[in-house]
Amino acid sequence: MNSGANARESENAMCDILRTAQHVLAMDAFANESTLTFLKAYRGENIRVIDNKFQPLIGKTVEYLYNPNSGAEAMRIGCELLQQGKRVAFVLTSCNMARALVEKASKLQRPDNSPVRARAYY
Repeated sequence: MNSGANARESENAMCDILRTAQHVLAMDAFANESTLTFLKAYRGENIRVIDNKFQPLIGKTVEYLYNPNSGAEAMRIGCELLQQGKRVAFVLTSCNMARALVEKASKLQRPDNSPVRARAYY
């Protein structure tokens, strides 16, 4: 099978998912009119576009911690920030890893000895 056939097979599988899924959430940092047309064609309904132009609160700093070689290091730093009483959002691709992180974070305490609240959204 050549690469063109593989590409068609992948596209057909994606189209089947778009047609049959109850809900579809597509995130694309570089979405354009072509991307929206593709999604509309296979959903057969209007789609909602959320244009996330995140801006931190005035006077607040946002840090992005990312290390492609060591997710564990970013999580360690994030847990330290939680203990300092700062807000931290972790983005993970594994449900098991998210559960483990919530369990670990829930055992942490802030400087005032109050517990850290942790939640996972799937």
